[in-house]
Amino acid sequence: SSNTYYNWQLGDAVQVNNGFTITPSTAAGGTTFSTAALTILNTGNVGIGTTNPGAKQTIAGGDVYVASQGSGIILKDNSDGTCRRVILSGGSLSVSGVIACPSS
Repeated sequence: SSNTYYNWQLGDAVQVNNGFTITPSTAAGGTTFSTAALTILNTGNVGIGTTNPGAKQTIAGGDVYVASQGSGIILKDNSDGTCRRVILSGGSLSVSGVIACPSS
């Protein structure tokens, strides 16, 4: 049977200076690697689908999917440092009251 598994390359500064990448092979069972799936820079920025994340988390060519009901995206207010959760429910966005900010 043919190989249907992709090989992975883990690299410290292989594709990106001052960064770590995880890259799948370009074909099943292949030994050629070109586009990193995940990049972590020495700045702490993480990129999915990009080797140059410009923020703490950058996702290129895709969406963020929150599958659990009642879960959402937590945002920190720059003006007062409080956190709130944005949730989609019944077709409408709602913003929670102040919640505890996740530890960083």
